[in-house]
Amino acid sequence: KLDSTLHSIHRLRADSAAFQNSPWAASGKSLMVHFKNETHVMIDAVAAESGEELLRELEEMGLVEGSQFSHFVSGFLPIEAIEKLSEMPSLQYVGPAAVT
Repeated sequence: KLDSTLHSIHRLRADSAAFQNSPWAASGKSLMVHFKNETHVMIDAVAAESGEELLRELEEMGLVEGSQFSHFVSGFLPIEAIEKLSEMPSLQYVGPAAVT
């Protein structure tokens, strides 16, 4: 369900110094990950069933600038919410949004 990159970002975020020196912290962007205010990471998620339900649940967890099309949901999720994603039955898969 949970992409290993998101798991690593969550772990590193707990250690501010390590996060600042990580490849993900450089000016809010890397080749793989886009951040907002160093507190949110852009995600792409796939719903197990309803994209609308998944969007609603992710917004309750703090997702901002969210959008949904069919089973796909994107937006900026608080980094501290990453650990809760694996518990969501409405979620089939989530990973960092593909940005360059």
